[in-house]
Amino acid sequence: MKKYNIKAIFFVSGDTVKGYANVLKRQYEEGHEIGSHTYCHRSFYKLEKTSSLEEMKQTLISDLDKTEENVKDIIPEAKIRFLRMPEGYYTDWVGEIAMKYGYVTMNWSVAGDWFDKPDEEIIKMFKSAIKPGAIILLHNGRNRGKRALKILEEIVPYILSQGYSFADPKEFF
Repeated sequence: MKKYNIKAIFFVSGDTVKGYANVLKRQYEEGHEIGSHTYCHRSFYKLEKTSSLEEMKQTLISDLDKTEENVKDIIPEAKIRFLRMPEGYYTDWVGEIAMKYGYVTMNWSVAGDWFDKPDEEIIKMFKSAIKPGAIILLHNGRNRGKRALKILEEIVPYILSQGYSFADPKEFF
């Protein structure tokens, strides 16, 4: 990202940021956006099977508050502006809560770095999905960082060679 001066949104889970404080600071200092991925990557798809709508709303609000608090403990001046729900979960009520926080909710148009397929197949899949407005999702946790870097090293030059550019998330505001 730095090599090509590309800015990204790093969606963080609030329960892990304190263990990666230096990484979070570096992302912020390099001009990337810090987004919320809720507190603990809770599955709201599973939660909706056992909880009322009001309980789910309160859980999300609590998760967002705790994530904001943990991020601000590390970077007091940080302003979270984006929310990506775990597993791409989205309903109107999530959008309403996000709006109250001033968040833009994001999902993706190409992802799959977790698939149990050879890297070459995954890279081909990513390349074939590139089009205007594409949103690329990659993961860094659970030993996926090396794979994400390999994918980026292949697709960033490809995307640029196709005449596309990368939008700076700050341009959304």
